[in-house]
Amino acid sequence: MVELQKDKAHFAPDSVIIITTPPVVNEESAPALPATNTLQEPSDAQLVLLVEDNTELSSFLANQLRTQYRVEIAADGLQGLHKAQQQMPDLIVSDIMMPNMDGITMLDQLKRDPVTSHIPVVLLSARYDVQSQIEGLQYGADYYITKPFHTEFLKASINNLLRQRTKVFRNMQNKEKPKAAVLNPSDVVITTQDEQFLDAVISFVEESMHEPEFEIEAMATSANMSRSAFYKKFKSLTNMAPLEFVNEMRLKRAKQLFDAGEQNVSSVNYSTGFNSAKYFSTCFKKYFECPPSDYIKNRTTIGEQTPNKK
Repeated sequence: MVELQKDKAHFAPDSVIIITTPPVVNEESAPALPATNTLQEPSDAQLVLLVEDNTELSSFLANQLRTQYRVEIAADGLQGLHKAQQQMPDLIVSDIMMPNMDGITMLDQLKRDPVTSHIPVVLLSARYDVQSQIEGLQYGADYYITKPFHTEFLKASINNLLRQRTKVFRNMQNKEKPKAAVLNPSDVVITTQDEQFLDAVISFVEESMHEPEFEIEAMATSANMSRSAFYKKFKSLTNMAPLEFVNEMRLKRAKQLFDAGEQNVSSVNYSTGFNSAKYFSTCFKKYFECPPSDYIKNRTTIGEQTPNKK
């Protein structure tokens, strides 16, 4: 903040020079001012919610982020909470000190709600003491960035968080589950809310994939969520539509059955929920780059290959 006194009474008379003719500006050499709100957001980009009460900083950050993401703006924590619940952004960048509701309170409410608990949150704050940073992280912030900061660092942090979310899901989806020992309880595993949510969805799909009429409503009901809330949360965590995920799980189960020695394509087709042999063959070939019949013949070599789609 810079304050300047008005008029010229506070200057010594001999230090004031009056210019009656306005200076000439060479328009060709004058730098062009950056246009605001003219950047075209990528239509298929992930959505970032920017919660900031300083309009100038909010406008600047929005223009910086719009080159990679779709950006929605909220003026305070209360508005940010409502927009997060309605629009389910992929990530939130928020200031802490704001009117109506501060960033910590908003963060706490988001993380307590199962519908929004998965959304990564980056806190921006001028409070750089260690205790303030610890408080932000304890309430569930993924990153705590102190002001002033470099915008490239902020963009790199956002990109890293979004990539990590997809990576965690892929690791959970592809992990090999250990065989349960007879009469022994399974190991106690402490997981985050997001991991518990995804683990429950994966288990439900594994148990129900043989049903041809598999619907999103069934998945949402198993998670005690509405269809729209479930869809947005699942898509945000995995970058996949629920039915696209179910189809992928069915194909991976079909491959497991073939690897285990099953040679009847029709049997595998129906046991994995495909009610059309032609559609099953088309999907299998597209995903594993090999028709089911050829895969069965050559599974000792092809079965060890990684599919093209990741």
